[in-house]
Amino acid sequence: MGQGHVTSVTVDGSVWSPAPGRMLVHNQVVRLHRTLAASAPHTIVLLTPGQGRRDLLIIPPDTTAEAAEPLMAAAGAHT
Repeated sequence: MGQGHVTSVTVDGSVWSPAPGRMLVHNQVVRLHRTLAASAPHTIVLLTPGQGRRDLLIIPPDTTAEAAEPLMAAAGAHT
């Protein structure tokens, strides 16, 4: 992601547990947003001013290797 600090994190509110609206990370406030309009339920969106947006795909720990492999390959193809 280069230099810069993440200032905003967005998750799908229907999948992720409730969390505080903000947290302190390395002496900087990061705002947490929950939305029901997320494009993918297992995605975390990070925003960094001047650096843009990064979408992180989260593969649940109970996912089988056979199911996770094509997801990881597809995610890697978009970098």
